[in-house]
Amino acid sequence: MVSNPAIDLELRIKQNLKLKTIYDRVEIIPPVDPGHGFDHTVRVAKLCGRLYLEESRARGLAKPSELEVDSAIVAGLLHDCVPIAKNSELRSQ
Repeated sequence: MVSNPAIDLELRIKQNLKLKTIYDRVEIIPPVDPGHGFDHTVRVAKLCGRLYLEESRARGLAKPSELEVDSAIVAGLLHDCVPIAKNSELRSQ
């Protein structure tokens, strides 16, 4: 079994101004529902970074660069940035 590499998001944000800027901007987006608040977004961002590391290792790929891991984290941060309600007709577009 592959160990789960931890993602220290707070440290990465302190070390990367661009990542901090995205984090700060996403933090002020109002959630579409209580289950999709910023704490959810942070959990997803950490999970994206961890999964990227795990999948790279499991596939025998070279260790990902910091930029690659940060890109996966950004994908997690932005995944709910345009809040669309579950019952919205916009979801079919």
